Amino acid sequence: MLIHLLVKPGMAGVQDMSFSQDVESVRRAIRGELVNKIVYDDKRVCERLRTAEVDDDLVKQCYNSFLTDTSVQTAVNILKDLEVRANRHQGCVVEIDMYPYLTVLFDYIRNFSIPGNATGPLRDFRSSTGPLTSTDEHTLAFPTTRPGFSVVTAGVGDTKQWRDRHAFVEVKLAKGQGPRPQGSTPTAVHEIVAQAADYARLHVSARPFVLFSVGLLIYGSGFCVGIFDRAGVTFSPQKDMWDDTEDFIRVVRSLACELTAVELGQDPSVRELDRPTTERLTGLTGDEFYPSFLVDPIGDDGRRWCTIGHPMWSSLSLLGRGTIIWRVKAYTDAGLSETEMILKTAWRGSKRDPESAIYQTVKGTSGGLARYLVGGDVKDSRPDLRVSRVRRQQGWDPREDTVITVRSLRGDAVDAFAETPVLHRLIIATVGRPLWTYTSDLELLKGMRAALDGHLFLWKQGILHRDISAGNILLAANPDNAEPGHEGFLTDLEFARVHGEFFTSTTTRETVLSRDGLELMERSKTKFTTSSAQRGAAMTGTLQFMAVELLTAINATPTHMPLTVKQNEAHDVESFVWVLAYTTMRKLLSQEAPSLERQELKRLFEESYGQLTIDRILSTRISGTPFGFIHNSFLRRNILCNTSSPLRSAYNAFKNGVSFRSIRVPEIKIPGFTAFELGNLGGWTSERYTHEWLHRRLTGTIMLLEADLLNVKKAAEREGGGVEE
Repeated sequence: MLIHLLVKPGMAGVQDMSFSQDVESVRRAIRGELVNKIVYDDKRVCERLRTAEVDDDLVKQCYNSFLTDTSVQTAVNILKDLEVRANRHQGCVVEIDMYPYLTVLFDYIRNFSIPGNATGPLRDFRSSTGPLTSTDEHTLAFPTTRPGFSVVTAGVGDTKQWRDRHAFVEVKLAKGQGPRPQGSTPTAVHEIVAQAADYARLHVSARPFVLFSVGLLIYGSGFCVGIFDRAGVTFSPQKDMWDDTEDFIRVVRSLACELTAVELGQDPSVRELDRPTTERLTGLTGDEFYPSFLVDPIGDDGRRWCTIGHPMWSSLSLLGRGTIIWRVKAYTDAGLSETEMILKTAWRGSKRDPESAIYQTVKGTSGGLARYLVGGDVKDSRPDLRVSRVRRQQGWDPREDTVITVRSLRGDAVDAFAETPVLHRLIIATVGRPLWTYTSDLELLKGMRAALDGHLFLWKQGILHRDISAGNILLAANPDNAEPGHEGFLTDLEFARVHGEFFTSTTTRETVLSRDGLELMERSKTKFTTSSAQRGAAMTGTLQFMAVELLTAINATPTHMPLTVKQNEAHDVESFVWVLAYTTMRKLLSQEAPSLERQELKRLFEESYGQLTIDRILSTRISGTPFGFIHNSFLRRNILCNTSSPLRSAYNAFKNGVSFRSIRVPEIKIPGFTAFELGNLGGWTSERYTHEWLHRRLTGTIMLLEADLLNVKKAAEREGGGVEE
């Protein structure tokens, strides 16, 4: 779980730490994720859009008028001509040439009225005049991109914010550019699909509490609607605007005039508060204002929760967990409670134990572990808004199906054995901030040591975390007031496993967006079979922080061959080291430095943590590449001066203790460390990656830093005393 503290303008924050990939690389990754996750020609999409419920008389009269209106027919003829020219490759024809004429059609349909029908347009179709972005702090790393059209609230100003979009329209010139052109292979993911999915991931990330994104795809005269959710995309049957004009009218009317916010993806368990109420409750006004949302009770806790400010974190990925993190306070009619907590919403696999259930197995508390308050799967208090007519005919029982899942949203029949993402929510009582916002090396190392103690606390209870990453270790929100052992803490137990289990795994590899969506990373999907209940679901893990032994095993094994693996605490402990190196490099990249030096550090960072294949990642780990920046003479003057000598020495020790596994090295002359203390460097040993091993490394460095601080303090006191005399 990522819990980000608010970053004030001018401070080093997540916006300074991201390295955006080129659009084609991102969409290539999206194509890989969507393979076998696309459903075509699903009539339930039209049912969810309620197209059949659009007034029949209005549709017929609009169609008849459509055929005779001069401006409409002019637009139709030009659109037909553009498609012909595109198919024949005549002249320079581009998609934007279609926009003015599609605008004519959209406006005509949404504004059409008949006597006795009071339904007016709730939303406009607006062509994109420039890239869409997001100025909200949790989305400052958004790429600047734009769909052909946006569906926005009628009358709203010229906004470029993704969160102001209800839906989007993507446009291509010809039918051959559709989502499933003639001759497509079953696993093909075409450009328009990847492009629309790219827009959908930005939409659901920027628009708070949205469960799915709706996109109208127009390709020449062809069109269909796609609903993009956490399991993939479902497309309606493909139609033709000129042969199936009444169907086109129904789709446009539904999007513009009929559908509710919930039917366009808004979470039904959440309600947006009006601006005066939000300002009164939160005190946020002017430029600081951000809408607050009232969240239904979670689990068996009867309290409602009010979000404070913008999200602290929002995943940029479409598929997977879609984690979003908020600061919240308990809500009553009298106002908000004094205590601030953290609300996490994410999609879990239905075959995995809920994260809240794993937290509840923990006995006692640890300063190095996030303190769980309450959690549970999210229930739909208004199931009639999402249950299809087909499901009612199949004997749908609301008592059996109130939890929000992708299958329930799609209108699938209840099936306890079918795997599906389930919306899960929990409250964490510990507020923290990202590792890379540390203000001193001492704070960072104390935070890491506290989190390591939290990991040991779990391990002694037979719980192995298995997802140690830069996003799952947080620093205390107020470091100056943090008690010893509470300087940092470990979060996110979703992938935790009972210690000592052997599991059979079948591993596949793919290039996907990182959890925060800011980088491309190589990930593995491993199907595990264990003796634990509900532990056989697929686990996805980012390989950038994975132990060398696990990387070696995955890299050496064909993807179709089963591999028996015992994942143990040594692998997690090693991951702490890779996280530490990542954090330091990311912090240094946020600081001011000459352009050429920053480019060199960025190159080293991307070489260390931006590789897209397992063998390249493994190669950088064995060679110790993530520690190479501390020896780079070009960085010494303006960048490495921002790291302390004890921390650089510690990295030397970590490099030798983690990277070298087939050769012995001579004794290293680093104060406080010897080659013997680093363990047997001639092969894999259980000693080298123990908690005690890393705890000694961290504690030794902390002691040196504290001694340096004490010496500086004494020198200042002596200097001050001399002045007074």
